[in-house]
Amino acid sequence: MASKELYGRKVIYADAIEVDSSNIGAIVKEAYDTHEGNSSDIDYLYGYYLGKQEILNRVKTYNTEINNKVVENRAYEIVSFKTGYLLSAPIQYIDNAANDDTEEVENSDLAQLTKWCSMENKDTEDMSLAKWQSIAGTAYRMALPYKEILFENGSPFEIIGLDPRNTFVVYSSRLGHKPLVGVTYITLSDDKKIFYCYTDKEFFVLNNDFEISTDEEEKSGSHSLGMIPIIEYPANNSRVGDIEIVLTLLDAGNTIQSNRIDGVEQFVQSILCLEGMEIMPGPDQTQTQAESAFMDELREIGGLLLPPGAKAYYLSQELNQDQTQTLKDDNYEAILTISGMPNRNGGSSTSDTGSAVILRDGWNAAESRAKSTENFFKRSERRFLNLITMIANENGLQLDPQEIGIRFPRRNYTNDSSNVSNLTTMLSSDWIRPEFAYEHCNMTPDPHREYLLAKKWHEAQEEETVNDLAQVNAEMSEEEHEADHITEDAV
Repeated sequence: MASKELYGRKVIYADAIEVDSSNIGAIVKEAYDTHEGNSSDIDYLYGYYLGKQEILNRVKTYNTEINNKVVENRAYEIVSFKTGYLLSAPIQYIDNAANDDTEEVENSDLAQLTKWCSMENKDTEDMSLAKWQSIAGTAYRMALPYKEILFENGSPFEIIGLDPRNTFVVYSSRLGHKPLVGVTYITLSDDKKIFYCYTDKEFFVLNNDFEISTDEEEKSGSHSLGMIPIIEYPANNSRVGDIEIVLTLLDAGNTIQSNRIDGVEQFVQSILCLEGMEIMPGPDQTQTQAESAFMDELREIGGLLLPPGAKAYYLSQELNQDQTQTLKDDNYEAILTISGMPNRNGGSSTSDTGSAVILRDGWNAAESRAKSTENFFKRSERRFLNLITMIANENGLQLDPQEIGIRFPRRNYTNDSSNVSNLTTMLSSDWIRPEFAYEHCNMTPDPHREYLLAKKWHEAQEEETVNDLAQVNAEMSEEEHEADHITEDAV
């Protein structure tokens, strides 16, 4: 019983300079052979994440009737933590241009783009991407423009999450390794496949034989996106997931726990050994019948009467639970350390500071790993941002993707009160822009829009204050004027 040997996903390359109708079939067919191996690995890892683990295939040589198969699903724990920690708050698009002197919420193009992303449930799709990254080492999604009839109801683009088991991108084997074609496919009920292939200029539909489809409902053609709409989000250069780097340790943990339960059950079901006793058959009774009758009686009364010189004792060897727990804890600690997760040790020292706890319990390592994944995520997110801003600009916006920043507002050691304190401290400084303060206070998933709302509210408050002062001055002037009249009348 051994785990599948996994060492990350293979990157698919092709020697072609351009991809067109003359070579699309050959390129996808050759790439599919490599993809099948990746898909098989991903499917295995996904099943492992769901609990389909090697311990379920366990076979025992002795005491086969006692064979507990316990899945202690640490793989699910790892993926859940990695996903939740990386995206503990939604990804933010922030304005790097800092030219919002005349910009308001009503005319903010970046706020509109963020609203469209929210309408397409981008936050949920981001979580799905992070989950696949943690499981499989890579993930995919695409964005396409909606048809005009759909745009009337909301966003001009749709965000589509893709399953990495039936999606791949072919890269150029030449310098730069630019993407040549993105492919996703479906499998029909008759096990035939339809491949949807996108280059930066054209869209091809291939049948099960990797030939361009002639079906009227599945037409190939050109598009005006200028880039491949299928984007890969690798977790790292090796495209290795968080599960496979500790796969054997996870299996060992299952084995330890299963053997532990076996040990308890075997102790409870200990065998009574009768030494020096002979069971004699009665009249008209065979030896086998006599032994069977004796065992039945033994079960009923829970005791036995022994002749002189006979001995009875239990054959049992209890598993040392303290040593087993030490082994289990050591195995689990290794899993946490290798996968970059905080431990659950806690601490009883009353002098611990927040920073001391972060360093002692492994949160610093978790942040370091998340930062590495974040950098790879941003590289792909930049391509995705370029794609949706291009579609958005064709529908009335004027956005420069170079002026939009991508930010992961991941702060797991602060709370709302400290966030408010950070914001007010930064706003009180003459050397910090107000928008910068909103971007780094971690209080809102859309800091740009919140800044514009705050700016509008602040200006309204200033205007109201000015009007109140003007009214007070006017009333004071009127009172002084009346006082002058009274004085003149008295004279």
